Amino acid sequence: MACDKGFSCTYMLLEPKDVGFFDLIRILFSNNLGRRRFVDSSEETEDDFERRWLIFLSIVVQKLLQFVAKPMATIGWGIEMCLNLISSNQSLVGLILNFLPGKVIIPDKDSRTFLLFIGNLDKRVELDKSIKHGDGRYNAALSMMASKISYENAFYIRTTVDQHWKMEFLGSYDFWNDYQGKATTQAFML
Repeated sequence: MACDKGFSCTYMLLEPKDVGFFDLIRILFSNNLGRRRFVDSSEETEDDFERRWLIFLSIVVQKLLQFVAKPMATIGWGIEMCLNLISSNQSLVGLILNFLPGKVIIPDKDSRTFLLFIGNLDKRVELDKSIKHGDGRYNAALSMMASKISYENAFYIRTTVDQHWKMEFLGSYDFWNDYQGKATTQAFML
């Protein structure tokens, strides 16, 4: 493989879902990486034990994260729904008062008011009025606010851009990650 100036010639890709217990042990005690089905490396062997130890730890941490991914996603969904349930009913007291007569407002995930966890932590949508277009800080401030809302639903983003920022909303997009097999990057244009 010829190296071009924009890319490294040495690499190692680990696929933790294919690793078994004995594979982990072999990493520590065998320097042969070329025959491992879960390692794609530019090098066939790794003689340095410290580097093999780092590979071992990397795989263990990745396996642990894969193991807890679904339970953590479920917990995160529950937290987001609780936060939006409270917000939709104005407050915790409002939720309780609405619950008694059976008039609880259930949040709609695609509404202009539904917020993800980060959006619930920082509900600001207005741009800093002291920073005007042309000010050296304007692009940085706009980028920060745009980054904050880019993972919200398209209707929320459109409402924020059109009504609060007084700009034209051009579209919201999800970008597919072939390696992970899902859309992991969101972006919008204004």
